[in-house]
Amino acid sequence: MPAEDPALQGALVAAPNGHCAQCEQPLDKLRAEKVALFDWRFFYFCSSACEADFRAAEANPKSRPSVDVTPQGVSPADLEPLEIGSDIAHASDSTDESLAEAQAKKQLRLLQRTTLSCCALQIPLLFFLTTAAAHYSVLALATSGLVALILSERRTERTHLDLPFATLVITPALLTVVSSVATLVASSYQTDLAIAACLALSTVALGRHLLQQERANTERDLALLVGQMSKPARRLVDGRATATAELDLRPGQQIVLNAGETLPVDVMIVAGQAQVLPWPAATQPTARGEGESLVAGARISDGTVRANVTWTGYDRSLLRLVCAPERAAEIHCGASQWSAFAATRLSLVLGLGFGGIGYTLGFPWEQGLALAAAAQLWFGNTVYRQMAPLELRKAALRAADQGIAYRDAASFDQAGQVSMAVFCTRGTILLGTPEVVIVEGLGRFDTNEVFALAAGALGPATHPNAVAVQRAAAVHNITLDAVRSHDSLPGLGVLAVASNGQNLAVGNRSLMLRQRISIASVEARVAELEGTGRTVLLVALDMHVIGFIGLQDGLRQGARVAVQQLTRAQIEPVLLSGDARDTCETVAKAIGIEHIRPEIRPADRGKEIRRLSNAGAVVAVIGHHPTDEPAMAAAEVSLALRSAGSKTATFNVELCADHVECSAVALILAQHARKVSFLVLLCATLPGGFGLLLAPLGVPIFVPLFLILLGVVGAALAPRLFQRLLAPPVATQNQ
Repeated sequence: MPAEDPALQGALVAAPNGHCAQCEQPLDKLRAEKVALFDWRFFYFCSSACEADFRAAEANPKSRPSVDVTPQGVSPADLEPLEIGSDIAHASDSTDESLAEAQAKKQLRLLQRTTLSCCALQIPLLFFLTTAAAHYSVLALATSGLVALILSERRTERTHLDLPFATLVITPALLTVVSSVATLVASSYQTDLAIAACLALSTVALGRHLLQQERANTERDLALLVGQMSKPARRLVDGRATATAELDLRPGQQIVLNAGETLPVDVMIVAGQAQVLPWPAATQPTARGEGESLVAGARISDGTVRANVTWTGYDRSLLRLVCAPERAAEIHCGASQWSAFAATRLSLVLGLGFGGIGYTLGFPWEQGLALAAAAQLWFGNTVYRQMAPLELRKAALRAADQGIAYRDAASFDQAGQVSMAVFCTRGTILLGTPEVVIVEGLGRFDTNEVFALAAGALGPATHPNAVAVQRAAAVHNITLDAVRSHDSLPGLGVLAVASNGQNLAVGNRSLMLRQRISIASVEARVAELEGTGRTVLLVALDMHVIGFIGLQDGLRQGARVAVQQLTRAQIEPVLLSGDARDTCETVAKAIGIEHIRPEIRPADRGKEIRRLSNAGAVVAVIGHHPTDEPAMAAAEVSLALRSAGSKTATFNVELCADHVECSAVALILAQHARKVSFLVLLCATLPGGFGLLLAPLGVPIFVPLFLILLGVVGAALAPRLFQRLLAPPVATQNQ
């Protein structure tokens, strides 16, 4: 073999095919001038002008062609809203609503509109409350609106996101009654109380109205996701394929899948090879074979596979965070738990507390009751209870749309707090398929002899570098030396005995240092190669270095994008590698990472991750199972590429794809959802809290209620603003 084979030399950065998202010109994704996340998908642009045009089109949805996201064979009208805790229904089995159900829904909508109409009609009358006619008209409208509210809530089927009936109506009911009694006894506060009753009813009715569309959208998206998974499968029973409904499949059973079929459950392939769209919204097929996992909703585009069922029902990877009652983000995430506690329990305590404060300060009875009612409404309203959980549900559905599976709500919360993301180099940042690009011999040893000894020593090894050496030896017809007594040292290399009986060592610098073998004769040349990002395997015979082999691995196309997006999200990227420092620094510089941890053996990576955690960082490790499992097991958050649906190991985040940029999306999405959900709660809390603090100072009682109403409206509309302000920015690629 020649000392340096031009055919095997490779640049550190490969040039994969791609196109500009706007002008569709051919584009090297690794060197795209602009990269941005729109709707949580990466788009690559050849220029700033293309990025600006695409952004303008995104801001004007009417200019874009409509896209049908309905599952094949399913009509949107056939998809029933799905609530957590209910049975997963087959969308294709839905039937037309009965006349009675349609009539009930029509009556419910009429009652809800009546409540809103009564609130709207009261507003102009509030300016004329000094007249008796206007005052009595306001009370009549408040009473009518309250009755319509009570009737509509009694007819509404309540779910885990709804407030208890009594908690929801207690404040408008109490203020309406107090205002009516104050009017009958000619209280001096009757005007303020009439305004307060109107504001309380408006807060409840308007909050429910603002959330209806948001909630309907998430229920529709959830039904679409479930509909994509609700397909029959052919289960193997005594060697025969039997059609079986998705709900009847159980873990451990075997199914057969042909081209055009969709998986209804998570599986592990045990035989066959196929081209697969690996999750419901995937657009690019990938090859999957024996030993690999697939999630429910994946579609076989070509080939046939036999697979074991791993997860069914609510335990399916992409449904855990949106459907499983014991794992759902909208129930168990921090913001969801706080909103449920505050709206159902703390609100009643605050009502009693502020009522006691009013009594202590000597407030008249009617004003004291109004203060207590206002304090209860501060947290005890629909928006405070539902807005944050709905934002978390939307984030969970976005994750499923990207093929990202979080283990549970705790993992989702923890992923949103990550401050440091550690990339395991081999197979994650790098392609994991190195090639031999140079072989050099020293003294009397030529390149073929060095190659024969190295390939013979690395024969039993399975590390990518060893596989690359064996593959190159086969290509160049190198006769391997009859090496024996192999002793593999993970992270270092291999010790063995050559055919001539001399001790043989093949590995990195650390192995040579451990064996007390001097590398002074090749130090300069090795440093030069490592400075170009190559990995060097030293070959020593009888305690003397006789040559070396240089290997080159390419970068994954999403590596630089992932690093840039994490940096902009204030998550520090770290490169963890077993390669030499010079090699690690070259790779890190190519993708924009400043913090590196080189020359870390696989057995020591868990300790290194714990060391980073002990320094105060919330650490996430991104890698593959089982290669990087020691490092991932030591991290607070573990992200495993191409592992969703597997039952062999459980990680905090499992990705359907092998794209490293998806790991960045998983962390940023969780971070974004956590920020938005808590900011929504903050928007709902601050105005009302300020108003209640002013109440004991003598301000009219309707002022706190007006501020609570502002908080409710602001919290309901805030997510749209936060989506723009907190959205991931456009990244500029390093040229």
